[in-house]
Amino acid sequence: MNFAAELPARMTCLLCFSPQSMERRYDKRGKPYTVCGLCHGRVFLANDTQIFGMIFWAKALADENLVRAARADLEKALQMRGAKDTFAVPLPVANHSPAPIPAPLQAQPMPAPILEGQA
Repeated sequence: MNFAAELPARMTCLLCFSPQSMERRYDKRGKPYTVCGLCHGRVFLANDTQIFGMIFWAKALADENLVRAARADLEKALQMRGAKDTFAVPLPVANHSPAPIPAPLQAQPMPAPILEGQA
């Protein structure tokens, strides 16, 4: 059975929780994957079990209250760690309309890794 056809075309991102920002795409072999238009995260789905799991999460994240709670927890964790920026896209206000997706964010330089013995 092909579950890929049941994946929604757009869904809430599993990585940054931005509503309706994750888009379903297909690779050159016809396998589905998803890409977030905001955080640029990609989720590759290799088999029917993973596709079925993605369908489950897409339905679960359609619950706006669950997404609000998850984003609030993530915002708090980022602030506690001293992150300078948080979510660029606010959640829509209880009207179930998707938030606008801004132009891709500028890439931030990654800090150099601390190797063992370099503290």
